[in-house]
Amino acid sequence: MSDSTLQIRDPWTMPYLDTADIFTEALHKQISPNHPLYQREVFPIALRRDPDAVIYETDDEPRIYALVYLSWSPREFKRKASSDPKTEILSEWQAIQARVDRDNTEWLAQFR
Repeated sequence: MSDSTLQIRDPWTMPYLDTADIFTEALHKQISPNHPLYQREVFPIALRRDPDAVIYETDDEPRIYALVYLSWSPREFKRKASSDPKTEILSEWQAIQARVDRDNTEWLAQFR
């Protein structure tokens, strides 16, 4: 990541370190060789439960930041990935912050 600190805002949250492997495993079980994160070392940096979305950062170069909409259906974990989950590539650190900020603005609007 860059020197900046990601400002996590609702509805996003940071993953607990002891659950990071769960999100990494879920990703690798649901993606195919055509997915940009296939066989790459990744770390989940932000989670959103509505919808089930995770922002991943790759540990290798070139860095990729990807927002992936996972499925928690048991069927998804048992099958070989034939179609990749919806994925949005975020070009840089600032794009992640912009996404979190935009989602926060939309989330707060429901309370007005």
